[in-house]
Amino acid sequence: MKRCFFATLLLMWSCQQAEPSKEVLPEKPKKLQKVAVEMPDTTRFAIMPPQAASAHRLPQSFKPAMLSAVELAAIDHMLQACVADFNTMQRQELSKRELAPYIDKKQFFIDLPRYKRQYVAVLNSRGEKEVWVNCFCSDETNWRTQIVDVDDGGNCFFNVTINLSKGIWHDMAANGTA
Repeated sequence: MKRCFFATLLLMWSCQQAEPSKEVLPEKPKKLQKVAVEMPDTTRFAIMPPQAASAHRLPQSFKPAMLSAVELAAIDHMLQACVADFNTMQRQELSKRELAPYIDKKQFFIDLPRYKRQYVAVLNSRGEKEVWVNCFCSDETNWRTQIVDVDDGGNCFFNVTINLSKGIWHDMAANGTA
C-alpha cells in the first residue's frame, strides 16, 4: 500500500518537471537481506479448522486460510500489543475503584506467557486474512482438537480477532467472573 502511494507520488512529481529528465542508469541490484523470523513456541498454540469454532466468532462469509511462520510471528507480536493495551486499561479502571484488601489485583491482568492459544484463520468476504485467537490459562486436556469454551473464568479466558491484512485487532473480550 505504501509502495503504491509513493510510486504514484513519484509519478505525479516527475510529470510536473519542466525539463525532461536525463536517463539515469539503474543501480546495481542490492542483495536482499534475509530477516530471521523466530517461530513461536508450538507447544503453546494450536491451529484449528474454522469448523471447530462457533459461527458467531467468524465473519459471516469466509474461506479457510493457512498461516505462515511470518504470520504466526505477526499474530504473536499483535497479541502482545493487544494484551498490553488491555492491561493498561485494567490499571486505569482499578485506580478508580477501591478493592477489598483480600482481592488479588493480579487476577485483573493478563500475563500472556501463561496462556495457551487456539488460532482459527480465515479469509473474510473482502479477502482479508483474519485470525480468531482463543486464549486460556487453565489446563484443558483436548485443547489441540476442540475449541475451549467456558462461561465465566475471569481473564483466564479471553479472545480477540486479528486482521493480518490490515495489521489491526478487534473484538477483544475477557471472560467475566461469577
